[in-house]
Amino acid sequence: MPIIWPWDGAEEFYPDEWIGQNYKEIVEMVLDTQRTQLKVIENNKQVISQRYSMENIFAKLQDEMGV
Repeated sequence: MPIIWPWDGAEEFYPDEWIGQNYKEIVEMVLDTQRTQLKVIENNKQVISQRYSMENIFAKLQDEMGV
């Protein structure tokens, strides 16, 4: 996510949610972005684990082979 310092005219070029009004807000924006990315990464890990774990793959292979 882009994070923009609040220079004069920034709002003409960038959406309001990209513009921080002071350093505290900008720090929070960075932290929020990192938290969001960590959630996405963790969610992706869970999906991969659930769909492609060795247990699931071997169970599907056994089903296909009729074992």
